[in-house]
Amino acid sequence: LTQLGQAYYRMGKPAEGRKAFDEAIEESKRRKDGINLVSRVSQILRDLGAISEARKRLEQAYAEEKNEAAKRILAFTRSLSSIDLDDRLAWLEKCDQEDFEVKVSLLQARARKARQKGEDEQAEKLLRESLELYKGR
Repeated sequence: LTQLGQAYYRMGKPAEGRKAFDEAIEESKRRKDGINLVSRVSQILRDLGAISEARKRLEQAYAEEKNEAAKRILAFTRSLSSIDLDDRLAWLEKCDQEDFEVKVSLLQARARKARQKGEDEQAEKLLRESLELYKGR
């Protein structure tokens, strides 16, 4: 159904695409793997240029999710569709702070924020921390 939804979007029929995605997500919820499909659908939507729809689906799934680990995964996926740097930081801060990708993403986003503020020394410090994480991996 996700491929069908994608095909509809590419044919210029987003309403039909949304319906196919909704059906696929509902089916996956019954199988208890809904979080994975919501993330996959949001990735497809981002690739198709429907970024605001991807954000909306992720935010809804995040709000409805009861499992904290699943919420953190959804938050990370949502951070990939950020509106701006502040939005990205807000979603990254909801993620698992011990996860390598989250740590690196937060350091890099905070470095960009520091750079925007003209805090070059702080930005450099944060980027060096990010590099150290990669070296240690």
